[in-house]
Parts: sequence; structure tokens; C-alpha cells
Amino acid sequence: MYADVPTTRRGAVAVVARPPGITGQPLATQGQGIGRYLVEHMIGQARGAGLAAVRVVAHPPAEDFYRRLGGVRGGTVAPAPPKITWERPALQFAHR
Repeated sequence: MYADVPTTRRGAVAVVARPPGITGQPLATQGQGIGRYLVEHMIGQARGAGLAAVRVVAHPPAEDFYRRLGGVRGGTVAPAPPKITWERPALQFAHR
């Protein structure tokens, strides 16, 4: 998950270790609340850093997931060939 903020400050969120109790392939972990936890943690960290909002550039199939968590689509990000050849939705999370 990559996120940036509407200022010049940027950051990234990454899972660097497998949480306890999580086994199997990544798709086998869907529905366990891990993605929700990561988004909520990212927003909390941004809030703690004094940022008003977080912008997430998502893979298109993940857009509905981010919307369910409160993300609001604010446009799209152009392709970045050669690796990314499709537009990606940009969603903003304002702190509650």
C-alpha cells in the first residue's frame, strides 16, 4: 500500500513481517481485518504527524475496499510504463 499526502510529505506503508497467527498465501488472509488494520494505522500515524489527510493510490480492484473504509475518490493517476500500464484510482482519507 503506497500513500502520499496532499503536501510535499510522502510515505509508504508496508508489511515487513507476517503477523502472528497468519499462515498460508496472501489471498488466504483476506477477510481477517489485516487490510483494515493497516489503513487505520496509516491514518493514525498521519494524524499523529499533524497531517490533515492521506491520499492512497490504489490498484483498481482494491478501490471498493478503500471506499468501504471511508476513502473518497479524488481522481486517477496516469499509467507509469513499463510496469504500470493502467490508470489507478486516487482516494483521499480525511481524518475524522
